[in-house]
Amino acid sequence: MSPEPYVESDAYAVSWDPELAAVVHEWHETPTEQAFRDGVEDVLSLIEARDARKILSDCRALDSFTADDEWLREEWVPQLVSAGVESLAVVYPEDSLAKFELDKTARTYTDLTIETMFATDVPEARAWLQARA
Repeated sequence: MSPEPYVESDAYAVSWDPELAAVVHEWHETPTEQAFRDGVEDVLSLIEARDARKILSDCRALDSFTADDEWLREEWVPQLVSAGVESLAVVYPEDSLAKFELDKTARTYTDLTIETMFATDVPEARAWLQARA
């Protein structure tokens, strides 16, 4: 089965993958702050529409990761938890500085109840999510 498109922009795409029963979020480029917020809000919207428990976030195209940490931690992540998300697979950016920045941000979420893994490629992330029924 192929993914079902939900939202597409220059910066990202959000789709539903029926095989994984997961929301797939793919960055096409490093987004502006507004495009970042729009992208993760679209992810949340599809999670709620599908009652999804899993997310695959493909960050390979990012050449920096300068998310609004405070907004993510205080606003968006609690909404993910409330929506019932259980598993998050993140594919690392190919850019080493962006990978470092993403790791640095992720380390601030020590109390996150969502099981998270970081993969070097999409097949690894998909396999990990597939194992979470």
